[in-house]
Amino acid sequence: MRDAGAAQRAHSRLQAILKAVVVGQDVSDPASREAGESTTLFSSAGALEPPYDPAALCLLVEHSNALRQNLDAYAVNIDGFGHRLEPAIDFEAEDADARVADAIFLERSAALERGELEDGAELEPSDEEVAARKRELIHLARVERARLQSFFDFCCFDHSFVDLRRRTRQDLETTGNAYWEVLRDGRGEIARLVYVPSHTVRLMPLDAEPVEVEDRVQVSPVAFEAVPARRRLRRYVQVQGTDRVYFKAFGDPRSISKRTGAVFPSVEALRRADQRDGPATEILHFAIHSPRTPYGVPRWVGALLSVLGSRQMEEVNYLYFENKSVPPLALLISGGRLSESSVPRIERFIEENLKGKTNFHKILILEAEGGQGENRARAPGRGRHPGRLPARLRGSERLVGRRGGDGGPRPRGAGAGARVGGERRGSRAPRPLRGPPLRLPPQAPAGRHRRGAPAARPRLRQGRRRAGAAHRGVPRRDLAGVPAARLRRARALAGPGR
Repeated sequence: MRDAGAAQRAHSRLQAILKAVVVGQDVSDPASREAGESTTLFSSAGALEPPYDPAALCLLVEHSNALRQNLDAYAVNIDGFGHRLEPAIDFEAEDADARVADAIFLERSAALERGELEDGAELEPSDEEVAARKRELIHLARVERARLQSFFDFCCFDHSFVDLRRRTRQDLETTGNAYWEVLRDGRGEIARLVYVPSHTVRLMPLDAEPVEVEDRVQVSPVAFEAVPARRRLRRYVQVQGTDRVYFKAFGDPRSISKRTGAVFPSVEALRRADQRDGPATEILHFAIHSPRTPYGVPRWVGALLSVLGSRQMEEVNYLYFENKSVPPLALLISGGRLSESSVPRIERFIEENLKGKTNFHKILILEAEGGQGENRARAPGRGRHPGRLPARLRGSERLVGRRGGDGGPRPRGAGAGARVGGERRGSRAPRPLRGPPLRLPPQAPAGRHRRGAPAARPRLRQGRRRAGAAHRGVPRRDLAGVPAARLRRARALAGPGR
């Protein structure tokens, strides 16, 4: 146990030493805030309005059934497998000496342009100079690799650098923007990287006056030089609750207040103005470029309607099964009307016994109480049966035709070979007569005969009776349904006086 405790204390001391060497002892405190509930104060601060509300975009990703899986795949496949440090020049390659010689030549050419070398100086290095420079670069590469590995191991407070990259990718693909707060040590070197939630940060307008900054320009694969430049920079503001914190752009050399965003000539002047105030830290902005706004725009914004429609469809389906108020079957018992006490019973039944998937196939039974006066159902035996709709019995239609051999009525078109009036008819559906049927006296049975035979006389008598009825003032509605050709023949046979 003592050995284990000693090993743990030694490991802690080693971690503290590495942190002190890599990070430094004078590191400014982070000014960013954790994500949480906030009241928007961006408009009063003068911040630019983003094209899409970042908080709403975050909610859309949380509620979507497909976006989050795709964004997680982005984060894992792009930023979830760590990193690897590669030297600018591979000293184990066959062309290592030639690349070192090229680097020396480029550095001397840049120095000649700056006036640091005399005119006519030799720019091509010798073999001894190449070998000496190569040994120097191998040593510097080893030292730089060790420092970089230690830096990336301790550059974040409570998570790894890989986790920081994954969070950054999530924010970048969700809102189109991502932010890192950059902290420097007393020597002015980068010491910490802090994740800043993207939906809490807004951009301020570009400053009207350009600022002189130093840009690092690569002159060879292994050398950089500082070049002065004038650029218009912007500030950033973060709002959490009622707190408002300002940041300056990465590489901005000015002294800016983190409480008000005002620019001061020096840090001492800033502290003299307010003892509680301090200099703003730098922020690094990542964005998916959009030509119409300085903010980034997520890649999936073109499918925004599909995302919203899919969410609405799922909500409708969920509410239909959860709050279903239409029963699949209703058993209605009529014969009266609903009483005042039946309405709350039906509502209570729908609320308690129809909602949810367990009550999906329940039956609703509605019982109506008997009314008074005209609405009261008739008692059994006095007419209509209670609980039944009024039914109207429709009798069979009587047709005009000849009687068969048995003396009964024979409908027109009955059978495939039925004969009516000596004419052969096909099997057709009978036509019903409109109005009361004609009451004709029975005729003598007629057998099978040919056209023009004496057996056709009953048909003549039938036509005369019809024509006489028409001339005697029988209403036309009583003759409805009788073929017009037959009526014309009957009138012709009856004559003008009949």
